[in-house]
Amino acid sequence: MEAAGAVGTGANVPEVRSFIVTNTVAAAPQTRTPGVRVAAGKPENARRMSAVGFHFADELRRRLGESVPVGLVQCEWGGTAAESWVSREALAGFAEFAERLAALPTAKGNLPPSTVTGLYNGMVASIAGYTARGVLFYQGEANIGRYERYRTLFPALVTDWRKAWNQPEWPFLFAQIAPYRYDSPPDLAAWLREAQTEALKLPRTAMVPTVDVGDRFDIHPRDKRTVGVRFAQAAAAMVYGKADAPMRGPKLLEARFVDGTATLKFDPADGQLAVSGNELKGFMLAGADRRFWLPGPDRVRIQGHTVVLSHPNVPMPVAVRYAWMDDLEGTLVSDRGWPAAPFRTDDWPAMERAPGGLSVNNIDLVRPLMGAGPWTVLLTADHFTGGKGWMQTANAQQTVSVAGNGGKSLVMLPASPGAWVMELVWRARTVGARGGLLVCADDPGEGGAAPAGILLRMDDGPPGENRTLDGDMEPLGGAAMLPSNGRKGSTAAFPTERRSNRSPMWNHWRVERKGDDLSLAVNGKVVTRAMGVQTRIGRVGLWAEQGQIEVRDWVLRRSAGR
Repeated sequence: MEAAGAVGTGANVPEVRSFIVTNTVAAAPQTRTPGVRVAAGKPENARRMSAVGFHFADELRRRLGESVPVGLVQCEWGGTAAESWVSREALAGFAEFAERLAALPTAKGNLPPSTVTGLYNGMVASIAGYTARGVLFYQGEANIGRYERYRTLFPALVTDWRKAWNQPEWPFLFAQIAPYRYDSPPDLAAWLREAQTEALKLPRTAMVPTVDVGDRFDIHPRDKRTVGVRFAQAAAAMVYGKADAPMRGPKLLEARFVDGTATLKFDPADGQLAVSGNELKGFMLAGADRRFWLPGPDRVRIQGHTVVLSHPNVPMPVAVRYAWMDDLEGTLVSDRGWPAAPFRTDDWPAMERAPGGLSVNNIDLVRPLMGAGPWTVLLTADHFTGGKGWMQTANAQQTVSVAGNGGKSLVMLPASPGAWVMELVWRARTVGARGGLLVCADDPGEGGAAPAGILLRMDDGPPGENRTLDGDMEPLGGAAMLPSNGRKGSTAAFPTERRSNRSPMWNHWRVERKGDDLSLAVNGKVVTRAMGVQTRIGRVGLWAEQGQIEVRDWVLRRSAGR
């Protein structure tokens, strides 16, 4: 994001100045530093600067004094790996880079930015030793698939730069990679974030958490100001001795597991615990089976300097993880505004699978039951009018899957089923999948076309002008309804708040039909309603428009009502 756009067209901050090093890759260390000088006195000048860097400098000068100039040497190349920013001498200690280092003396032509030590040679070596109070470092995405190596490579980079500047305790401030949905195992970024924390074992380092500023659909999130301001706060505290500036969020001190409850104690020195938003989110709880579950809002609470949580499916918890997914939202913050960084209490190996084919994040990896074309009836529920309590439907303990333009009937109700409740767990098996649960529907046409009925949308994004990702309710094929939270120009009902988890996390739905009214609760709270529903009475089924949708653990019962 351009810095000028971030501060508005009236930006006039001549005290913020930058030298922007020209992107250069070299096989050997360079002595000249091509670049351009910029002062942010005009928006067109600020536009050329790093937005994070601009907001850092602007916030720092406010803390040090409005008239204090703040200068930056901007040395960056987006999407590059850490090994490109380390000297040859430092990389010599890593056996996996030996072959690539040996090829450097014979390299010819324009070298790619992925060249090992190439960006250090071309952009860092020539400015090494230039007087500077510290470093701001924001990198890691390009190393996400090699998080184990990053545990030692990143601290080696910090030590390498400090050696080049001849400052063994040169302040080194770095940002964790922001939430983003990578096309990879869904917790890969969490392991890289943990690897980044290894650098905190070195003196005079600080980490800026970004768990609350990411965009799951954009690897370059637009909120640059928050990151820049946090960098400035950390620098004000560490480098300039400003005691009123925070430099970390809530830090976990210990975890205790007693009587089915996990109690997490945080450092009181970081301030009071608080919640960003309306709900405490991001915690996962597991027992000895290593299956993690997300507790509902009634199962996790702040109690003084502790967080207490439990889950009915985890009677004997042994481990907690927080924000431990590529893009899992975490809302625990300090009263000074800094969020808690992702953490875990266990020492289980990364990517280990629990018994039964489930990953340690309770992400089902069983072979999907693909279904396309006409629906397959899994249960005829003629007996639904009798009996009490829940009825386990056929295949309820299996994972049933449908792919694009496919459908499966979960249950076929009699002509007049009365009031009923259905609960199920679902997820988008593929990123960006679109489909939904069809209620009171007839049979689909040839090729799996959507039948008439009310579609409760199971969408994984991205959202559109008339489509959210959290349980829209839409009449199809001549069906009609009166939405309780509608929008102009649309016949659909829209959720009142965002509660859905993105692929590949699971979601719990509760669908209730009372006469002509229909409601949907997403992960424990009703968010979508429709009245005056007019459809054919028939199937409740799963339908996919694109990608793959999975449903499991569905149950059905008669409820009180018309």
